[in-house]
Amino acid sequence: MEEQLELFQAYLNFERGLSPNTLQAYRRDLVHFMRFLAARGVDRWSAVTRSRVSEYLNLLVDGGAAQATLARSLSALRAFFR
Repeated sequence: MEEQLELFQAYLNFERGLSPNTLQAYRRDLVHFMRFLAARGVDRWSAVTRSRVSEYLNLLVDGGAAQATLARSLSALRAFFR
């Protein structure tokens, strides 16, 4: 899973030209999501379901995440899975 994350980071940096701050934030969001998945026994990106993503976002909401954090996390996930 880590290898795909590295390739995604390179894509964002070189193809999309995102700022270093955005790259760091997306990476942080995706690493956090990977830890969430690992805790639930999911070890492949292809095994991620919409319900897992919803569960993750609900966890963020329950943890008191700000709307901007939720929006950025969702944006990072959408971009990655696209």
